[in-house]
Amino acid sequence: FTAGTAVVLATLSLNDLLGLNPTSLNGSYIEKVSTIISALPSIKWPEAAIGIVSLLIMFNGKYICRWVPSVVLGIG
Repeated sequence: FTAGTAVVLATLSLNDLLGLNPTSLNGSYIEKVSTIISALPSIKWPEAAIGIVSLLIMFNGKYICRWVPSVVLGIG
């Protein structure tokens, strides 16, 4: 149950992470995913790069600096 919730939240967060401009995210989960996929050509690369780099820093922050929490490094 928890893993399913995590997958749904992660999938629906792709819209904000990649800077997509879908018309609306209404309907069932499958309709939302298809809307996000159809909006992929409108990806905003600067926003996507910032989001991806931030995630990489958050996941690998312990290798960069052990004294500062990874989330703080990613946000900063």
